[in-house]
Amino acid sequence: TFRDLLLEYVPGGIKTELKAKSFLPIPVPLPSLPEQQRIVARIEELSAKIGEARELRQKAVEEAAALLTVTKHDIFSSDSVNERIFFKLHEVAPINMGQSPPGTSYNQSREGVPLLNVPTEFGRRSPTPIQWTTFPTKLCKRGDILLCVRGATTGRMNRADREYCIGRGLAALTPKTETCIPEYVYYFIETQTQQMLSCAAGSTFPNLQGEKLKALTVPLPPLPEQRRIVAYLDSLQSKVDELKKLQSETQKELNALMPSILDKAFKGAISKKSLTLLR
Repeated sequence: TFRDLLLEYVPGGIKTELKAKSFLPIPVPLPSLPEQQRIVARIEELSAKIGEARELRQKAVEEAAALLTVTKHDIFSSDSVNERIFFKLHEVAPINMGQSPPGTSYNQSREGVPLLNVPTEFGRRSPTPIQWTTFPTKLCKRGDILLCVRGATTGRMNRADREYCIGRGLAALTPKTETCIPEYVYYFIETQTQQMLSCAAGSTFPNLQGEKLKALTVPLPPLPEQRRIVAYLDSLQSKVDELKKLQSETQKELNALMPSILDKAFKGAISKKSLTLLR
């Protein structure tokens, strides 16, 4: 590779500041023009195939995720939920609207209670706090559903894995486990983003008020039906997650493939006799 040539022919290699004349001693493999054309054509062909493979894999992930989203909406907006009775969201999961503590109480030395203000602290499942407060205001409980209610991230969710202080940009929902399964409520709220945005005041900076959030209507079937729905959606979600994992692994393999092809093209396919210098 060119990195190897730098290490071999340039004093100090890549650790020094390289100038134009530094490259002059580096030999370049230069076969005949027809051979160069053949190599370039082959590299371009393989590059196109790699790009096509990358696009197809990405498209498969996007289509699977879109199908899961459509399935969730179908379940919660059609008659597929059997024997359902409609409740207001606050009747199913009492809502605790966040309130930011005084700024002087913030710290990053882990003093007090971990503080969540914005969804940048949200993880794939649960948050990772980056600041704490010694003067907590509103607290959520472990197992609560955390929901963004302000700004462009309105509708984003996480699950509380411990007690947190929640700022004004968040709300915490505590599902009543005697009447509903928390995962069922979580999946339902995922389908309500557009409805929540339409209820939020201010088009440039949405702000979902507690009263409007409480008024969201939840279709609530018996617990056995809720469990069936959750199990079905969990199964679909795990398949999408597995596909995303495969996509990530494939992406790494494809990213490593092109350098390997170039290395073989310029190291193995070209004889050492056809070397020239950069001039």
